[in-house]
Amino acid sequence: MLRKTVQPALNERTNREYFSFEFYLSMAASCEGKNPRGFTKWLKVQSAGETKHGMKISGYIFDRNGTIMLHGIDQPLADFTSPAELFRQALEHQQKATASMTKLFELSNEDNDYPAQIVLQRFNKEQGEEDKTTIGIAEQLRPSAILP
Repeated sequence: MLRKTVQPALNERTNREYFSFEFYLSMAASCEGKNPRGFTKWLKVQSAGETKHGMKISGYIFDRNGTIMLHGIDQPLADFTSPAELFRQALEHQQKATASMTKLFELSNEDNDYPAQIVLQRFNKEQGEEDKTTIGIAEQLRPSAILP
């Protein structure tokens, strides 16, 4: 059975994953046709990954006899002034996702929800990898990194 304190947080995380799907897809759409350095493809891969995350968390909630509570998704930004701005926003988004995932993991620890901790450890590891990649790209695109 899913712990009552963890279930709302898992539902919120599920909703954040679906927002992230739209967030990255919106970014990909803003690059479409311009194809700056293959960003469109990378952003579409990120978007698809967010859908998988949402489905995995939803599946976990179902497996533990929990209830899924989805809410409307806020509309993400659709236009960016430059690739550097796009990846600055992506990095900011990743940092919020990491903070959210960390809080969720801490909650599962406080509640002694060991099965949730196991599932969330995998997400935390992947989140760290995504942070590293996004930081690397954002750093390369910083104007000070490009200009002498």
